[in-house]
Amino acid sequence: MAETLAVPFYVERVEVAALARERGISLEAAGRLARYRFFDQLATRLGCDRVALGHHLDDQAETILLHLLQGTGLRGLTGMSWLRENRYVRPLLSTRRQEIEDYLAAWGWEPARDRSNTEVTWLRNRIRQELLPLLEQEYSPAIRVNLVRLAEVAREEDEFLEATARHALTRLEVSCEGRPAPDPGAVSWRLLPFAELPVALQRRVLRQLVRRLLEGRMPRDWGFTTTERWRLALLAPVAGDAVVRDRGDGEDGIAYLRGDLPGGLRWELKGERVRLWRVAREEEGQVGEEALDLPVPGSVSWGVRGETIIRASLEGVEATGSGSGGQTAGLPPRGRWEALLDADLVAGGLRVRSWRPGDRVAPPGMAGHKKLQDLFVDAKIPREWRSNWPVVVDEVGIVWVPGLAVDRRVVAMPGSRRVVRLRWSGPQGDVPTRYLPLREG
Repeated sequence: MAETLAVPFYVERVEVAALARERGISLEAAGRLARYRFFDQLATRLGCDRVALGHHLDDQAETILLHLLQGTGLRGLTGMSWLRENRYVRPLLSTRRQEIEDYLAAWGWEPARDRSNTEVTWLRNRIRQELLPLLEQEYSPAIRVNLVRLAEVAREEDEFLEATARHALTRLEVSCEGRPAPDPGAVSWRLLPFAELPVALQRRVLRQLVRRLLEGRMPRDWGFTTTERWRLALLAPVAGDAVVRDRGDGEDGIAYLRGDLPGGLRWELKGERVRLWRVAREEEGQVGEEALDLPVPGSVSWGVRGETIIRASLEGVEATGSGSGGQTAGLPPRGRWEALLDADLVAGGLRVRSWRPGDRVAPPGMAGHKKLQDLFVDAKIPREWRSNWPVVVDEVGIVWVPGLAVDRRVVAMPGSRRVVRLRWSGPQGDVPTRYLPLREG
């Protein structure tokens, strides 16, 4: 068709499955990443200001219904925007799919069809082929148009609330720190004026502060639950007009608190101000937490839903008895938050860092290695906790993933002369029992 119309045509083929494995993401997400990367590179090479996408009214209705089923706030009800990132435009967003196909048929053109759109394994495809037709036939013939109208109303109200939240920021005395290397930058604000805002504005203010720090972006795995848990943690010291004091680290009667967030972000409340900063730069959705030295003996502070502690001790072992479960007799680990390493097999010093895509560990009794991502899924660790889940490494590689696995390369066995005992205090905050057992000790 492009040849017939004398329109330049560009094509690039990408191994999407390989990209998905490399990034640790779904095929659908990998395909989207590959497409937009191609669009950006081509638009830059050709000197184009805009990239027009083919999303239409039916796509918009499916998107809104998908967001409703998965859980969404007002922003999710706005659906796809007409203009995104000041580059991508969707000129067909108010046009029905049938209108487009009728237009093509009138000119004798046959549209290209993506065969994957017929696979009902994808939730969006089931919405398109099963749910929307059912709603249209049995409940509301105008369901698609009504959903799109809802998106337009939600967008206008969302824009109003965003503007109100930006105005509210002026009351918080927000301070933005510079970005001299290696400091990745930070923002801070007053807690008490924040606590006085309506809840709806509190949530929006927090997201705006994150976007301000991340140059307009939100971390990929940021959701409503992330915002809400953070908001409640910030308000805990002033809830019910109660004054919370800690061991003396705080100022002005407000406790010292800290925690970690998706996107390599960390926050702390000290005195009357909240500070938010980046501990590592996010690049294409991959987060790498700074590595902290773990002295033996000694301890290090880490954060998963609040400050946690990882301790290491060195112990001598009598070479008697027989072990079980791959650990040394007489010194079994006390629960899943503890591990025993053979000190003579540990290469160099120990460090603590966060999970990185592609990380693997070799648990005792298992042939080969297993991806940490698979361990997180099997253990039902909440997605928003994973980016900063502690990983203990030596100079060779991973030695322990608390609560999940110890590597057989360094695991203490019968006959080990010296043992490094590692213990993590466990994730802090509200830990649903369906995800994790209660902490021992």
